[in-house]
Amino acid sequence: MRVERQKRKKIDKDTEIIIRNNSHGMFEAPGMDSNIFLEKQNDEESVTFGELRKLRKFLEKMDIVIAEVNSEDFTLYDVVTALRLKVYDDYFKYVLGEDEEEFESIDYISPEAFEEFIIDCDQDEFAKVLESKLKNQVIETSVNLYKEHRLADYTKMTLIRKTRPYEEQSEFWNDIDETINIK
Repeated sequence: MRVERQKRKKIDKDTEIIIRNNSHGMFEAPGMDSNIFLEKQNDEESVTFGELRKLRKFLEKMDIVIAEVNSEDFTLYDVVTALRLKVYDDYFKYVLGEDEEEFESIDYISPEAFEEFIIDCDQDEFAKVLESKLKNQVIETSVNLYKEHRLADYTKMTLIRKTRPYEEQSEFWNDIDETINIK
């Protein structure tokens, strides 16, 4: 069954939106109307929709995420649709486990959702998400979880290793071990 997509709404440029640092370190976007500096993962900042449009490339890579929209007139999905952020469709589908019909009802993105998905999903779900637009963020988050000793699933680690160029596959996790002095 095909779901009827809502039409993109024209969102007021002054609509307040909360963004969250989803990178595994500092996020900085100088040169905006106001400089955005998020010191660590999960730090939040309020921006306008006008400012958010300038951050689209970071939203596409999921270095930052739209956490919520402070408006009675617009939903999180309205903002995602207005910015044409297709990566969020994969996020809602795989990470939040929502059917396409439910995307419009999502009003908040939890900071823990991505990590919980990676830790709790089965190998088939993990393989599917590695084929999605979320691939790079899944790999980055998985490596971070591994460094924190929160991911030790051999199958998931093997699936990640197989995404690397052939000549890098055999040493991928060993190189990471060396950076965190596990050996």
